[in-house]
Amino acid sequence: MVAMPVNTTKILAEFATTAKLNDLLTKLITPVIADCFGCIIAGSNSEVAIRTYKSFEKIGSGDSILFGTNKLLNLQSATVCNSVAGHAWDFDDYEAPGSTHPTVVILPAMLSASHLQKTSGTELLIAYAVGVEVIMQLGQAITLEHYARGFHSTATLGAIGAAAAVSRLLHLSKEQTSNALAIAVSQAIGYTAQFGSNAKGIQTGFAARAGFEAAVLAESGATGNLDIIESDSGFFALLGQHDKDRIDSIEEKIGKTWALLEYGLYLKPWPSCGYTHRAITAALDIRKRLKNQLDYITEVRVVMPDFHYAILPFKIPQNHNEALFSLPACLAKIFLDGTLTLRDYENSFWEKSEIQQLIKKVFVKTEPARNLSLNYDPEQPDHLSIKLEGGELIESKCAFPLGSPQNPMNLDQLSDKFQSITGYSTERFQNLLKWPQTSDVLKFFREASDH
Repeated sequence: MVAMPVNTTKILAEFATTAKLNDLLTKLITPVIADCFGCIIAGSNSEVAIRTYKSFEKIGSGDSILFGTNKLLNLQSATVCNSVAGHAWDFDDYEAPGSTHPTVVILPAMLSASHLQKTSGTELLIAYAVGVEVIMQLGQAITLEHYARGFHSTATLGAIGAAAAVSRLLHLSKEQTSNALAIAVSQAIGYTAQFGSNAKGIQTGFAARAGFEAAVLAESGATGNLDIIESDSGFFALLGQHDKDRIDSIEEKIGKTWALLEYGLYLKPWPSCGYTHRAITAALDIRKRLKNQLDYITEVRVVMPDFHYAILPFKIPQNHNEALFSLPACLAKIFLDGTLTLRDYENSFWEKSEIQQLIKKVFVKTEPARNLSLNYDPEQPDHLSIKLEGGELIESKCAFPLGSPQNPMNLDQLSDKFQSITGYSTERFQNLLKWPQTSDVLKFFREASDH
């Protein structure tokens, strides 16, 4: 008997329409949504958010809010702008299997969908879990080869995950959800070559809009070819590894175990690319041991996986977009001050003479990734060493940075982050954590963003 070929969209749609919540998911997701919402508020007045808003304002108005502001746009434009704001400072969460920032794509898409029908916190919880799970399962299947080829997985996988989340939120049928996923694939694109520019964040906004629109189109009866993910000329074949065993693995895993619980999510203590965070964590460890010897640093050396460093091409950044992806600049700031904050970017920290002097002392050596199925291989940690005048060498290794599921931030740390980036009180953050209990998430988050 010949086995029937796998149809990935149908498998994902079956999961999206039938998945059920559990307490562990609720506990994991609740602070993540609150943290990302804080990032949206913090980024609402960023350069890229303002430029995006002014552009879409010319197209037309509406009644959809840009959180953290009093600005209104139509649903699609607001979806883009809220996502762009949330990703403006690269301070939002990320996941390892697909190497994406899932929440900043999924949450704005879901909040836009909440304009179409009243949505409870419980409904938002399960829809979010569905969206992230689709991203992670696809990410595992396509492997990090997808990212290494230069595709911005937050934009590619994110569009499909957002379509799944919105489909669940709108209570689409299995057939409609299958078509929503297929339609989303047609807009699943973005490039890591855009990192260091406004386009990086704009790509996340386009992905959020793509997922939202795909679900709405499918709801109205629009269709896509349902083999678009696994076909010989489809998503996997063109954008990653066309590996039948990996495609089959989606059917074997999804709905049986939660990748979201297995891998968790990374919450960021510092506004910079996540691939800088292992080295930053190691730098803070070394800094504690340096005492008063900062002025005696003659050399800083980093050894890290090549596909991590490929995303960090800017040795001496020329603007804040490049500084977010400059490992030498981030390390110099951490060594000199022990902190890296949004205020530092506002003050152009990379231009300061003492930072520039230390940047010149930073050297990075890369090594091939030993296992491309693992974004953060515990057997291949970042290795940081500094040399002092006189030849003394101080070293530290880090496999899992602060904020990772293996080394998580606690609620107090997340509350402090929220307060520092939004200017709102820590009490506001505590209230924000109550969002799963609300009967109307749109009303809840509108009120939560009021100044």
